[in-house]
Amino acid sequence: FPFFFFFSMSMGERLRDERDEREVFSEAFVKPFVPRIKSINGSVEDVRKQQDALLSRVDAAKRELKWCTELGQLEATMDLIPHYTNKAQQCVRDMHQLAARVAKAKEK
Repeated sequence: FPFFFFFSMSMGERLRDERDEREVFSEAFVKPFVPRIKSINGSVEDVRKQQDALLSRVDAAKRELKWCTELGQLEATMDLIPHYTNKAQQCVRDMHQLAARVAKAKEK
């Protein structure tokens, strides 16, 4: 009977029945995993949202700390303070010496 049944169906009917059987089998095979897959997809979406929020906070922090990139120039300037202090002290000494020479010149 099955052999006769196979030939009694048209080719389109056989393909449709095979497709239906494949769909039923694939649904039966996947169905137990669907809740877990949905749960994992939800978790992945939550992680993606958290990452986006974290990235926006990092970008905001970078914008707030942009002035820190200029610290290199500030640090270089601060390193020169002792040099400028010495120069200023030398200028004060030179001015005192000049004032003393001017005073001597006025006396003569």
